Amino acid sequence: MMRSGRCPDATMDASSTPELMRQRAFWTRDKEDRLIGLYSQFSLLWDCRHKHYYKRDRRDHAMHAIAEALNNEFDVESVKAKIKNMRDYFIKELQKEHATARSPPSERYFSRWEHFNAWHFLRRVIYSVPAAPHYVNVPQAVRHFELSDERCALECLHA
Repeated sequence: MMRSGRCPDATMDASSTPELMRQRAFWTRDKEDRLIGLYSQFSLLWDCRHKHYYKRDRRDHAMHAIAEALNNEFDVESVKAKIKNMRDYFIKELQKEHATARSPPSERYFSRWEHFNAWHFLRRVIYSVPAAPHYVNVPQAVRHFELSDERCALECLHA
């Protein structure tokens, strides 16, 4: 008796399906380092001066390329979420450093986050503006980033 067009002898080990393998994958420091390195190479994902920054198909293609370079351990949505989480954390760490920049050296904040220096390539597209009364003097891009991540994550330098 055949069921739903499948061969009765064909058994599929559920643990070997790509979807389940991705669900079991977890981020290690090495994988995070690799992800940051790959992301930094695709400037169209983070530099709004890049000629393809506003082309969704190019950005999607770049994200797929990053997922593939990570041996497809993570789907594109997981890669996007991880990038967003780490980028958000980097920006928060920058805010803390910037907020204490004029403090005496013994009171300044210095990030000890293991990936902090790896994200420094974003400093090229983040710049400071005069503080508004309700803000600490933090980069404009940080405020903009928190308000509308999808449209333009970071403001550009005016070169």
